[in-house]
Amino acid sequence: MVIDIGEDGEGEGFVDLAHEEMAKIQAYAFRTRREHRAALEVARGQGAEGEEIGRYERAAAALLAKAKQEELKEALDSCVRAKDLVNDCVRRLGDMNEDDKGRVEMECLRELRALAEGGSSAGAGGARSSYPRGEATVLDAVVSDLSRTQRTLSFQSDLLQSQDQASSSPLSAYTAENFAYGTTPLDSFLEVFNHPALAARAGECRSCNMDVVVFGSSSGWLCFYAALGLGLRSVGHELLRPLVEVARSTAERHELGDDACELRLGRHARSGFEQLRHPGAGVAVLGPGPGEGGEG
Repeated sequence: MVIDIGEDGEGEGFVDLAHEEMAKIQAYAFRTRREHRAALEVARGQGAEGEEIGRYERAAAALLAKAKQEELKEALDSCVRAKDLVNDCVRRLGDMNEDDKGRVEMECLRELRALAEGGSSAGAGGARSSYPRGEATVLDAVVSDLSRTQRTLSFQSDLLQSQDQASSSPLSAYTAENFAYGTTPLDSFLEVFNHPALAARAGECRSCNMDVVVFGSSSGWLCFYAALGLGLRSVGHELLRPLVEVARSTAERHELGDDACELRLGRHARSGFEQLRHPGAGVAVLGPGPGEGGEG
């Protein structure tokens, strides 16, 4: 039986394609296990060749090890799921005719591919269809880039150090809780803005060339979502320098200039508040208008 599941699968048989996807799933699990072990070693102060491990690196490694443990569990679950999918597919084939066999094999391969891609092919299809495919491709790449970056030891270490310094300064009015790091999944963001009232408001903002201002823009997640997912120029304000540097370097790698998103360090935040005080300045306030209903 020869089936076609995209350009890279054309002319290959089911067994070869299934083996290829399962190999990707297993390779990811092995890589995650190595990363988990490496993070544990750093967290325990075990540097390479007696290398001294700083307290921020150790603390960051402990956080990273915890995240990698969850990631490893999901990766191993995917391995089990992939094996069950193939076994179930083989069992179902039995005496099926060629057309039915092809359909069952295609379904199995699609699920295997989704597992190999970490499920990224599911869940946001409807939302992503609302903006141009070219921008969707860039946004997917940006999300992958930021996701990889935040799972590195250097990112976590720099973040912890900057959080500590910003909250412990005698001149600071902030506490450590003010600098807690978190992200909003792309699927969730797009689902919210698929709400008719918000979608209409975003359209009005685009037609008026209004900016979206994000206070506490972190490493740029919401700015990139707004620029590439909604087609709205965004301006981000963030107090922690390492996060701004990550956001700017990500924008540069993906060729996103200030015409798409402008990423400012904290000292420029006052200008953002000034924009909000003057509605004529062209700042978008995204939310249901009077009589439009909606939640939140």
